[in-house]
Amino acid sequence: MHDSKTASIEKPLPSRRSSSMTTIHFYALVHLWRIAPLLLGYCVSAHAFSAHVQCEARSSVNRVTVLELYTSEGCNSCPPADRWLSSLPARGLTSDRLIPLAFHVDYWDQLGWPDRMAKEQFSMRQRTQSQRNGNSFVYTPQLLLNGNEYRIDTHIEQTISKLNRLPAAADLFVRQHLSSAELELEIDARLEHEYADPVQIFIAVTEDGLESSIKAGENQGKLLHHDFVVRELVRAIRGDASGDVHWRSVTMLDADWKRADLSLVVFVQNQRNGDILQALKTPLCASK
Repeated sequence: MHDSKTASIEKPLPSRRSSSMTTIHFYALVHLWRIAPLLLGYCVSAHAFSAHVQCEARSSVNRVTVLELYTSEGCNSCPPADRWLSSLPARGLTSDRLIPLAFHVDYWDQLGWPDRMAKEQFSMRQRTQSQRNGNSFVYTPQLLLNGNEYRIDTHIEQTISKLNRLPAAADLFVRQHLSSAELELEIDARLEHEYADPVQIFIAVTEDGLESSIKAGENQGKLLHHDFVVRELVRAIRGDASGDVHWRSVTMLDADWKRADLSLVVFVQNQRNGDILQALKTPLCASK
């Protein structure tokens, strides 16, 4: 039995080119077939027009914090961290203050139980974050608060309140167009100040209320519950110096995920130090 799983970082990831722009611009039209079920839930504003439903959401004027959990169903010390993450909204840490993201990593999959939510992409993100923080290994469960190592303590409400008092460093706007067959997603972003460091925008699809009955490995015989699970992550949307980010995606609807439990998370991250400049979470647009 192991209390945690560690893995070394075998080689450094390639460095990125720096940029000194006030804002960034990127436009893309892509078919993200796996993200499909994503935009089908509650929305900030909804308008019916012909056979479509439109929903919109805008980020707040204050900074919203992102808390990342790197976890696995094969790790016997991970379920307590999963439960702690699920408990945060009941403590007043709702998505207008704190956005939890549970990344299931794949380096446990060869040790007795393959985690159906795990992806190599998420393991690589953890390695990137660890390397940025000067570490040569990764482990589970690991928490990162705004890109920095975080240990569970009894003062998280005070910590988040302090971060929330910071002014937003980016403005985010999300629009969803939903028809019976496909979803169109548009994201506009603008930085509030000039940054010498490069920044990236990430888009995540998350799902709540997942359960797994574990048949092997360190958690054999347990029924595990998961919330805030990242199902898909669109990574590293970067841009040139023209001013704005405008990102657009069209996707077919996929029935694999529970649509009522899906949300969309957009966050802007400083690529050099991992700081989250702003984040926004909105449930997916509900079909009529």
